[in-house]
Amino acid sequence: AADAAEGDPIVVLAEEIPLQVVDLIRELANLRRKHPDAQPILPSAGARPDIDFVQAVDDFDRWQVSAEPDKWLSDIAHELRGLAQRYHDCLASKESFRALWRLCDPGTGRLFERKGLQLKTYDEAARGFGAHRNDVGSNDGRELYETVVTAWSELVGHIASTLVCLLSTSLDQLLESYQARKRAAAVLDFDDLLIHVRSLVRDHDEVRQAIGQRYRYILVDEFQDTDGIQNEILFSIAATEARPGQWEKSELRSGALFLVGDPKQAIYRFRGADIEAYELCRQLIDGQDHGAVLEITANFRSLKPIIEHVNACFEPVFAKSSQPRYVALAPTLFEASHPLPCVARFTVEVATEGRISAEMFRETEAERVADICAALIGNVSIKRADKTSTPLQAGDIALLSPGHTELWRYERALEQRGLAVSSQAGQTLMRRQETQDILALLRVLADSSDTLAFGALMRGPLVGLSEQELLDITSALVEQHDGQRFFTVRTDPELVQHAVARDILVELQRLRRRASIVTPSLILAEAIERLNVRVIMAARHRNRNARALVNLDALIERARGYSIAGLRAFIRDLQEDWERKARAQEG
Repeated sequence: AADAAEGDPIVVLAEEIPLQVVDLIRELANLRRKHPDAQPILPSAGARPDIDFVQAVDDFDRWQVSAEPDKWLSDIAHELRGLAQRYHDCLASKESFRALWRLCDPGTGRLFERKGLQLKTYDEAARGFGAHRNDVGSNDGRELYETVVTAWSELVGHIASTLVCLLSTSLDQLLESYQARKRAAAVLDFDDLLIHVRSLVRDHDEVRQAIGQRYRYILVDEFQDTDGIQNEILFSIAATEARPGQWEKSELRSGALFLVGDPKQAIYRFRGADIEAYELCRQLIDGQDHGAVLEITANFRSLKPIIEHVNACFEPVFAKSSQPRYVALAPTLFEASHPLPCVARFTVEVATEGRISAEMFRETEAERVADICAALIGNVSIKRADKTSTPLQAGDIALLSPGHTELWRYERALEQRGLAVSSQAGQTLMRRQETQDILALLRVLADSSDTLAFGALMRGPLVGLSEQELLDITSALVEQHDGQRFFTVRTDPELVQHAVARDILVELQRLRRRASIVTPSLILAEAIERLNVRVIMAARHRNRNARALVNLDALIERARGYSIAGLRAFIRDLQEDWERKARAQEG
C-alpha cells in the first residue's frame, strides 16, 4: 500500500510540482465533475513512437553528414542526437507515472520554442543556429527535419495521453472519496444539483410535465452564463408533452422560453459557460415554428462617429470562428454639442536613446491621457439628461482598459494633476503609497535592527524629515565605542534635539513595547492613531484622501487574520505582496 501511494500520480505531482499541484488537481477534478461521462483517449496499444523518433533523427543525422559541411547544420544534428539518446527505448516497458512525467522535461535546448515542448520549424532552427536567412540548406534536409518534428509530436502526444489516463484513474478515486464524504454529510454542491435535476426531467417524464405545467413561462437573463446541462434542463421543461430522446430536437411550447443574453460576454466562462452552447440554443429557438431571435442594436449613449468606429474595429475581430457573431450597433445620437472630434488617435513617443521597454510606453501613454483629461475638464460644454449644458467634470470621463494590471499608472498620472479618480478595478492596494508607508512603520515596530525601514519611515511622508535633518540628528548623538553614531528606534529620545523626531521616537518606542502583547490589527490601529496618520494622509492626498483613508482600514482589516500568526508573519506576507505587486482589494 505504501509503494502504491508513493507511485500514485497525485502524490508524484505533489513531489514534482508542489506549488502548482493543488490548482492543477482542482482544475482537472472540476473538469471531470462537469463531464462525468467523459473518458481519456487511450494511446494505441503497442505503439512505439520513441522508435520512430529515434529513427527520424538517425535519418537526418546521416543526411547531414553527407551534405555540405555547415556548422549550423551539424549543431542542429548534435542537439537532435542528444534528444534521441534521452528518449531511446523510453517506452520499451510499462513506465511509471513518475518516469513518464520526467520525460516531459527534455532539458534545456535551443531547438525548442520558448514555451512548451514544441520543436522549432526548420527555418527557425536554422536561423537560431547561425544560418543565413537565404541559405538554410536543401529541401532534403527540410523534409527530414519535418519528419523529426512530426515524430517528436507523436511521441510527446503518446506520453501525454498515457499520463492523462493514469491521472484520470487516480482522480476517479479522489472524486469517489469526495462523493462519499458528501453522502456521509448529506450535502450537495452546485454541480450535483444540476446533474440531479437533469436526470429528473430527462428520465421521469411525468415529473418533467408537472414542472412544465407549474412554470409555463420561463425567463432567463444573462443566458450567456449557462452551460449545456442547464440548457438541457430548460429545454426539457419548456418542451411539449412529446419530448424526444434528444433534448436538442424538442418542440417548445409557444412562448414558454424567453432568453436574454449577450454572447460577447461569454468569454468570462462563468461557471463553465459555453459560447457554443449559447449559439446552439439560439439556432434551436430560431428554428422553432413560433421561435424568433430579436437583436437589440440601438445605442443611446454614444454619438454616431463613435458607433461607426466601434463597428469598424470589432467586426473583423469577431469574424473568427471561435468568437460569437458580431452584431453591429446602431446610433441614436447624431449631433455633438461641441466642436471636438468624437474619435481621435495619438501616437505614443518615447525617448529613442537606450533600451525601450513596454513600461516606458505605458508611462508615456498614461501621462498623455492625463493631459488630455485635464485639458477637457472645464473647457468643454456637454448636454445633460435634463437638456441643460454644463462644463465637463472629472466624473463625466470614463477610461476603459483591457485589464486591471496597469490601471494604477493612469490613476497616479490623473491624481498628480489634481483630478479625482474612482476606480472600478480596486485591486491596486499593493501599489499605493499608503501601503508602503504602513509597511515601513510595521517593520520598525517589529524589528529594531531594521534601520532601512526606520530611515524610510523618518524620511517618508508620515514623518517627513529631510536628509539634512537626519544627518544633523545623527551628528549630535554621542559616539559609540567604535567611534560611530547611529540614530535608530532604540536611541534615547532625551539625546535627540529635533522636536518632531523626539516626539516620534517616544511614540515608536511605546508602540514597540505594545507590539509584543497585542494583535497585529490592534497595534496597527493604535499606531495610526498615535502618529496622526489619518490627518497626515488627508492633508497629503487632498482630492483622494477618502480613498487613502479607507485603504488604511483595508490594511487593518487584512491584519485581523494574523491574530495567531503574529505581527512578523503579517509583515512578511505584506512585504512579499508589495514586492510582487500582488492584486489586492482596496478599501
